[in-house]
Amino acid sequence: MSASLDYGDWLETAFLIYRDQKRSGNVLGTWKEWLETEVGINDSYSRKLREISKLFGMYPRFHKLGLPFSEVYQRREQIHHMLETDRYIADYWRQPADAVQATGQP
Repeated sequence: MSASLDYGDWLETAFLIYRDQKRSGNVLGTWKEWLETEVGINDSYSRKLREISKLFGMYPRFHKLGLPFSEVYQRREQIHHMLETDRYIADYWRQPADAVQATGQP
Protein backbone atom coordinates (compact mmCIF):
# COMPACT_ATOMS: atom_id res chain seq x y z
CA MET A 1 0.00 0.00 0.00
CA SER A 2 2.89 2.32 0.74
CA ALA A 3 4.08 2.33 -2.87
CA SER A 4 0.56 3.10 -4.13
CA LEU A 5 0.18 6.02 -1.70
CA ASP A 6 3.57 7.43 -2.69
CA TYR A 7 2.87 6.88 -6.39
CA GLY A 8 -0.46 8.70 -6.07
CA ASP A 9 1.24 11.59 -4.28
CA TRP A 10 3.90 11.87 -7.00
CA LEU A 11 1.25 11.74 -9.71
CA GLU A 12 -0.72 14.51 -7.97
CA THR A 13 2.41 16.66 -7.86
CA ALA A 14 3.10 15.92 -11.54
CA PHE A 15 -0.50 16.76 -12.42
CA LEU A 16 -0.33 20.12 -10.64
CA ILE A 17 2.92 20.98 -12.42
CA TYR A 18 1.45 19.84 -15.74
CA ARG A 19 -1.69 21.94 -15.18
CA ASP A 20 0.37 25.05 -14.39
CA GLN A 21 2.61 24.49 -17.40
CA LYS A 22 -0.42 23.93 -19.63
CA ARG A 23 -2.01 27.18 -18.44
CA SER A 24 1.15 29.12 -19.19
CA GLY A 25 1.34 27.61 -22.69
CA ASN A 26 4.49 25.55 -22.10
CA VAL A 27 2.77 22.21 -22.74
CA LEU A 28 0.85 21.29 -25.86
CA GLY A 29 -0.40 17.73 -25.26
CA THR A 30 -3.00 16.44 -22.87
CA TRP A 31 -2.41 15.02 -19.39
CA LYS A 32 -3.64 11.66 -20.65
CA GLU A 33 -1.09 11.69 -23.48
CA TRP A 34 1.71 12.74 -21.14
CA LEU A 35 0.87 9.96 -18.68
CA GLU A 36 0.85 7.29 -21.36
CA THR A 37 4.05 8.52 -23.00
CA GLU A 38 6.15 9.53 -20.00
CA VAL A 39 4.85 7.29 -17.20
CA GLY A 40 3.30 4.38 -19.07
CA ILE A 41 -0.04 4.30 -17.24
CA ASN A 42 -3.54 5.31 -18.24
CA ASP A 43 -5.47 8.26 -16.88
CA SER A 44 -8.04 6.09 -15.08
CA TYR A 45 -5.40 4.31 -13.00
CA SER A 46 -3.70 7.64 -12.28
CA ARG A 47 -6.97 9.10 -10.97
CA LYS A 48 -7.45 6.11 -8.67
CA LEU A 49 -3.93 6.38 -7.27
CA ARG A 50 -4.27 10.13 -6.75
CA GLU A 51 -7.65 9.75 -5.05
CA ILE A 52 -6.39 7.11 -2.60
CA SER A 53 -3.34 9.21 -1.84
CA LYS A 54 -5.50 12.26 -1.11
CA LEU A 55 -7.88 10.28 1.10
CA PHE A 56 -5.40 8.19 3.07
CA GLY A 57 -1.91 9.60 2.54
CA MET A 58 -2.15 11.65 5.73
CA TYR A 59 -2.55 8.46 7.78
CA PRO A 60 0.94 6.96 8.27
CA ARG A 61 -0.34 3.53 9.27
CA PHE A 62 -1.95 3.09 5.86
CA HIS A 63 1.59 2.78 4.52
CA LYS A 64 1.90 -0.51 6.41
CA LEU A 65 -1.54 -1.80 5.44
CA GLY A 66 -1.38 -5.32 4.06
CA LEU A 67 -4.27 -5.07 1.62
CA PRO A 68 -4.03 -4.81 -2.14
CA PHE A 69 -4.61 -1.41 -3.69
CA SER A 70 -7.71 -2.70 -5.51
CA GLU A 71 -9.32 -3.75 -2.21
CA VAL A 72 -8.69 -0.36 -0.58
CA TYR A 73 -9.93 1.46 -3.68
CA GLN A 74 -13.09 -0.65 -3.79
CA ARG A 75 -13.82 0.16 -0.12
CA ARG A 76 -12.53 3.74 -0.12
CA GLU A 77 -15.86 5.38 0.65
CA GLN A 78 -16.55 3.13 3.63
CA ILE A 79 -13.01 3.56 4.95
CA HIS A 80 -13.13 7.32 4.50
CA HIS A 81 -16.51 7.52 6.26
CA MET A 82 -15.16 5.48 9.17
CA LEU A 83 -12.13 7.77 9.51
CA GLU A 84 -14.30 10.88 9.33
CA THR A 85 -16.86 9.72 11.88
CA ASP A 86 -14.78 7.86 14.47
CA ARG A 87 -12.03 9.92 16.09
CA TYR A 88 -10.45 6.93 17.80
CA ILE A 89 -10.07 5.02 14.56
CA ALA A 90 -8.69 8.09 12.80
CA ASP A 91 -6.24 8.72 15.65
CA TYR A 92 -5.00 5.14 15.43
CA TRP A 93 -4.30 5.43 11.68
CA ARG A 94 -2.61 8.84 12.19
CA GLN A 95 0.05 7.31 14.45
CA PRO A 96 3.49 6.74 12.95
CA ALA A 97 3.59 3.47 11.05
CA ASP A 98 6.25 2.09 13.38
CA ALA A 99 4.48 3.09 16.63
CA VAL A 100 4.41 0.48 19.38
CA GLN A 101 1.04 -0.16 20.98
CA ALA A 102 0.55 -0.25 24.75
CA THR A 103 0.82 -4.06 24.69
CA GLY A 104 4.38 -3.76 23.45
CA GLN A 105 3.43 -5.33 20.11
CA PRO A 106 4.05 -3.39 16.88
